[in-house]
Amino acid sequence: MTVEKLPADFSALEFLVREWSVRGEQARRAKRLASSAEELEEFYKAMIEKIEEIAAYLDRFPLENLPPREMVLLDLALMFMEVAPAVELFGNPNLPYSMDPERQVIHQTRS
Repeated sequence: MTVEKLPADFSALEFLVREWSVRGEQARRAKRLASSAEELEEFYKAMIEKIEEIAAYLDRFPLENLPPREMVLLDLALMFMEVAPAVELFGNPNLPYSMDPERQVIHQTRS
């Protein structure tokens, strides 16, 4: 039996949840850097058709009080945003001409 983790309208994306629903900016960056260009592109292609629908759907909920399934969907959408420049602009998990990822520190402003 499969436990659904996404809202019903997005059940076609369930297969992405385990690997790509990553919480936290630092963890998303680490996932991007640890993935191959091919893996990033596969994820990107799976998400691109639904990303506007996801944004419109999530916009119906207060960000600070998302239900659990919507939070998982938000994590997928944020991972898509992390991956998009690497796929659309550089074709590389590591963004060229940017600061060494080991030197970057991401500060959380929300708890």
